[in-house]
Amino acid sequence: FSHFSNATSLDIAQRMTQRRLIGVYGDINIDWRDIVYLNVTGRNDWTSTLVEDNRSFFYPSVSLGYVFSDMFDMPEWVTYGKLRLSYAEVGKDAPPYSTQSVFISPSIFPLGGQTGFTRGATIASPDLRPERTTSNEIGLDLRFFDNRFGLDLTYYKANSKDMIIPVPVSNATGAAQFRTNAGEIENQGFEVTVRANPVRSQNFQWNITSNFTTNRNEVVSIRDGVDAIFLGDISAYINRPFMQLIPGQSYGAIWGTSYARFGADPDSRVLDKSLPVLIGENGFPVINSTPLIVGDATPDWTWNFLNQFDYKNWDFSFNIDVVYGVDKYNKLDQWDSAFGHTTKTLNREDYKVFDGVLADGTPNTQEVWLGQGVDPLTGRDYGAGYHRNVYRIAVEQSVEDASYVKLRSVTFGYSLSQSFLENLPLSRARASVTANNILLWTPFSQYDPEAFVSSGSNLIGLVDLAYPGTRSLIFSLNFSF
Repeated sequence: FSHFSNATSLDIAQRMTQRRLIGVYGDINIDWRDIVYLNVTGRNDWTSTLVEDNRSFFYPSVSLGYVFSDMFDMPEWVTYGKLRLSYAEVGKDAPPYSTQSVFISPSIFPLGGQTGFTRGATIASPDLRPERTTSNEIGLDLRFFDNRFGLDLTYYKANSKDMIIPVPVSNATGAAQFRTNAGEIENQGFEVTVRANPVRSQNFQWNITSNFTTNRNEVVSIRDGVDAIFLGDISAYINRPFMQLIPGQSYGAIWGTSYARFGADPDSRVLDKSLPVLIGENGFPVINSTPLIVGDATPDWTWNFLNQFDYKNWDFSFNIDVVYGVDKYNKLDQWDSAFGHTTKTLNREDYKVFDGVLADGTPNTQEVWLGQGVDPLTGRDYGAGYHRNVYRIAVEQSVEDASYVKLRSVTFGYSLSQSFLENLPLSRARASVTANNILLWTPFSQYDPEAFVSSGSNLIGLVDLAYPGTRSLIFSLNFSF
């Protein structure tokens, strides 16, 4: 059982940091006849986490709105129409002590009654600059049928520059990484929000809000002289998958070994799964030990669907999330396949002809046994068998489609009537119960496709031996005075 008394040693660690951030902010709003709106903002921050020459940084924004429905005669069914444009910059300082090398006390101390310190594994950079994200957006807001139906359309593009990232360095430096302004990442996409009020009466209302988003992510550049920025890997039974930043590729690219493909471009960094698998003389797929991009952890699109119902003093709502076109590495699949614990290994006593071609391009016709040891029919020794000798070695095989549909939450509530509250010092009182993480539909074979290595990690495409997702039931009482 998980209990403190079962631990062989108890290690307690704490970390205290100090940081000071001072900012001034200005906001100007101008409108012309409630038709054209102009908003200009500016902020300047001074931070203690950067050196004096770089600690001051200014970032502005400007947005323009044009309510064309108030200037032109529109059809009766058009209630409102607005065109909007915006440009914004956002600055971000560095984590505390990023410009100075720090000393830490390793877990082996105290040793022999003595306390010791060693230099941290990250080299600090006194030349760090603040991160800066520049975003451009154009949108169209429409309302129809007396606000019973609404449509918001948005195109956005955001570039994050001078990102503060630890870059791997040679161990000969005495450190593992160097924190620096390492590159630029671009995000662009479309967002569509639909709002509808299908039913609206004196006692009953039904409101729908639906949001659809598609985003394309690309690493535009990294620090000069660096070919790749290693984000990290995950421990595996063999051949660790990893994630790294490469110009021209997605931030969510998953790298690892794969089955070799016949006719593959030797200069390509992306696995072409449309090509036939190369089969070796032993009848099994050939392992390509050169890491390639075998998946992408950034989704093709996401969709959120919220329904809200109100009947007199009762309210009910539910929220559905859909994420499509996202890949994740499933560590549990690799481990369990190696030890025969998954349904994928139920065929380990079967015979199979693997789809693919031989080195000369001819179709493979050789039948092999998927079991371990000596084949009882042919006498051929297959050693540890297909799942341990071939399947688990290819990271590609444990990268799965992690798309999902999730019933995120359901809420049921009741509000006391105003007539009941007249003699009480309350303006509003409501009781509710909310259930979260209720139902999940996914082809991902591990517990929850939203799991990944650890909280705060950049390894969004790697799922470790994570705990199953938890359901929660929350009872709430809300009072307003």
